[in-house]
Amino acid sequence: MEIPSDRLIRPLARSLAALLPLAVAAACGTVTAAGGDDDGDGGGEHADGGPGDRDPDGGGGSASRFVRVLHTVPEEGATRLYAADVIDGAIQPARLLSGETPGGIVDRVQASDDGQTVVYRSDAESAGEPDLYLVRFEGDQPGAPVRLSDDHGASYVVQSFLEADGSGAIYGAGTVGGGFVSIEDYYAVDLSGPAPGAPVPLGHGSFVYGGVLAEDGSTFAFLEDGAAYVVALDGAAPPEPVRVGPAAGDAQNVVALALAPDGSAIALVGDLTTDGVNELYVADVSGASPGPVRRANRTLVAGGDVYVGPLGLVSHYFSPDGGQLAYFADARIDGVTELFVVEVSGGTPGSSERVNGDPVAGGAVLPGYTSPFSPDGRLIAYRADQLSDGVTELFVADLTSGAPAAARRVNGVLAAGGDVSSYRFAPDGSGLVYQADQRSDEVTELYYADTRGSQPGPPQRVNRDPVSGGDVSSPVAFARDGGSLACAGDLMVDERAELFLAAIADGTVEPAERAQASSAATSGIYSIEFAPDGSLVYAGDTARAACDLWIAEPGGGEAQRVNITTARDSGVIGFWLRPR
Repeated sequence: MEIPSDRLIRPLARSLAALLPLAVAAACGTVTAAGGDDDGDGGGEHADGGPGDRDPDGGGGSASRFVRVLHTVPEEGATRLYAADVIDGAIQPARLLSGETPGGIVDRVQASDDGQTVVYRSDAESAGEPDLYLVRFEGDQPGAPVRLSDDHGASYVVQSFLEADGSGAIYGAGTVGGGFVSIEDYYAVDLSGPAPGAPVPLGHGSFVYGGVLAEDGSTFAFLEDGAAYVVALDGAAPPEPVRVGPAAGDAQNVVALALAPDGSAIALVGDLTTDGVNELYVADVSGASPGPVRRANRTLVAGGDVYVGPLGLVSHYFSPDGGQLAYFADARIDGVTELFVVEVSGGTPGSSERVNGDPVAGGAVLPGYTSPFSPDGRLIAYRADQLSDGVTELFVADLTSGAPAAARRVNGVLAAGGDVSSYRFAPDGSGLVYQADQRSDEVTELYYADTRGSQPGPPQRVNRDPVSGGDVSSPVAFARDGGSLACAGDLMVDERAELFLAAIADGTVEPAERAQASSAATSGIYSIEFAPDGSLVYAGDTARAACDLWIAEPGGGEAQRVNITTARDSGVIGFWLRPR
């Protein structure tokens, strides 16, 4: 008997949506930020007065540059969580946050925007069955860890979320087995008072999946039995999930969801109109009860669908202001995926507009799993073999007039066999970088394009000529003001990755200079992030076999090792920076 695909997608989507946040970079540090902000592009206000303004002594003296570096390290058969504050470039002694446990693995570290509230998972009490813990700072001193999760029998914490202001947390309790994750229920924990509240279940007795927290922490949404639910987290009343659609008892299924950054709207993908045909829907959830669910995609050709990632992975995105939705669909030609954008700021969605140009025979847009919008919402980018079948290139379209302007190719002419493998916007939207084997097949290099105007500027190569066998590797980071760019690569000695820094001014990038040399015969740099004050933080095994955490002053300067302040001088597994 053949099992219908809609009966397969629900448990598989449940598994993948829960499993993805558990992934940890085993090699070294992974920059992770509360609310899923991996780009670290900052923004918002901070209890300490904002990035770069802090009086660590509380005595009303002059403001100081302040960065809190949370990092996990392996010690004595356990993984432990430390925090080291860096004040005016001076690294303070690291404080142990997770306690001197005899064992246990710490992961899924999340911090509030101001860095004063931290939650993490640890299986110190029961190996392989982690709980969720809370640590609060009083000024610069951390309190003792407090367990937030209940005893859920055979279930344990498999997913967690922290509101941006630290006033609440949500976790999913379930199990992991055979590579699949099952979540028994989501639980909300109030952190607004002096003591954490008791966990409040959000589901209705069936397995849940697909949980997502709005960027501002105001709204949580999840899927249960093919239906979407939203939960307001305003603290005015105990959290209560409200069904968005379809109607109870309906055979239709929602398979993926996304929330507007401010939690005011929800976008759903599912077969709510025609059985077996996934389409895009949007509903206003800013009021006391959700508004009607309205279809947002254009009419689909026979056989067409709105694209959903493997196993239900979300691939539709709100713009930064929540006014537009981007989605992928084979709407015009069955089997040919394209990128569309639709205005959703009003009560009724506008008409969907195609972003990409006509693809050649065999060509299509490659669906992405990060937002295609620039941080300022002016531009939308995509990769596609639009001009030549099998040759992936980068394109950008301007959105300032509402409807997308004609998409422009960003990259230069590619060498035979070359492709654009990735791209990233600057946090202020002033430029973007992409990685491509543009000059020579299988030699990845880094290019910058000015995006301050309606059309991208010509690509500028960032890196120096690599030695034979060398290229630019994956970690790439912009300073938060878009004024500099850091990358890693074995550009000077094959297999010896080092850190390079390039200045950007008036749309022009200077050739990257080596910022930190490696003293190891072979080395890697695994994560790079700019702190709010402009300091550069990176993790790599450039000085010894262990993976170390380093910080360099804004504009360069000799790097200092952060994790030397831990008691046992261990390497690092992951790091996170605050204030955000």
